[in-house]
Amino acid sequence: MATINNNQVPPSVPAHKTINPRSYDDLLAVVESIKSQLGDKAQAEVGIICGSGLGPIGDQVEEPTVLPYEKIPGFPSVHEKEKIMRRQ
Repeated sequence: MATINNNQVPPSVPAHKTINPRSYDDLLAVVESIKSQLGDKAQAEVGIICGSGLGPIGDQVEEPTVLPYEKIPGFPSVHEKEKIMRRQ
């Protein structure tokens, strides 16, 4: 089990949880959460984070796996076009 802000948290960390991006433990908790949500699809050669205005780049990915920002601990809720995409 990983930790966020020195607290033990399960892999399904609430997306609204505040993280410290400079904390290695917090980053490990985010990685664990993403892996638990994507399962076998978490093993990717390339990951693309499409921020505001970059949705067309993600649209070029064949067979993407999409994980909305709001499901990632510490990431803000955003409009539909912003997401993490990857192809195995």
